[in-house]
Amino acid sequence: NAEYGGGVCLVLFVFNESKFVTWWKIHKKPVLQFSLFTERNFLLANLGAFTAVLSRTIILLISILYLQGPFEKDPYFAGIMTIPLGLGILISGTFAGILSDKIGRKLLQVTGPIVSAMGALGLALFTDVSNYWKFAAALFFVGIGQGIYTSPNGASIMLKVPAKLRGVASGVRIWVSMLASSIGMIAGFSIVIAKLPLEALLVLFLYGEGDPDKLPPGTDLADLNKTIASALAISYWLAFAAIFCSGIFSFFIPGKYILKNS
Repeated sequence: NAEYGGGVCLVLFVFNESKFVTWWKIHKKPVLQFSLFTERNFLLANLGAFTAVLSRTIILLISILYLQGPFEKDPYFAGIMTIPLGLGILISGTFAGILSDKIGRKLLQVTGPIVSAMGALGLALFTDVSNYWKFAAALFFVGIGQGIYTSPNGASIMLKVPAKLRGVASGVRIWVSMLASSIGMIAGFSIVIAKLPLEALLVLFLYGEGDPDKLPPGTDLADLNKTIASALAISYWLAFAAIFCSGIFSFFIPGKYILKNS
């Protein structure tokens, strides 16, 4: 029941903070200034950040499980083989901030989710477990898109709030990211657990390598891997939908795609 308790605490926290601000006027410096969300740029950019982090968390988590299942890798190498995702973020993120200062943020905020969505779509349609490099390329595309999007979107959040509230706005960004990460893990695991026998799931993802001797008696490894692939494809489609929503939120953020003085 921990998840229900956490949900109740989150609702009470939001209610408490908003009540202090709007009704009682007792707490002049609440932990979160919910009045910031009345600014359109701030609201849409945070919604975009939420869905982007949600999709990234699901993809990273599910990819590790995919590599341990159908790819038959142990947990250590499965983690290493997800490096293309982080590498894509590192490469594109390095240049996205500089580029956004030159041409503006809007084009990058829309382009990033499109690139990420292409990678997520590739993962959702991926079936050839004998070819890791296709899988890695899709992960890399996801990372490139996330890197392109994150820096200009963060700037949209910070530059549209008063200077005295930028510390609070930064806290909101972190809160939104952590919330999205938690929900992403819950969503990814829930889909996998709902599709797979619990005993087989625990053995397979604790030890990896697809060793049939460690699986419960009577478990067919080939059938199990097909079930895993099906469950993980659903998770990838969910990640695709999340990053698609991120692009929609970015599309409605006011601003020109390319600045005239660029």
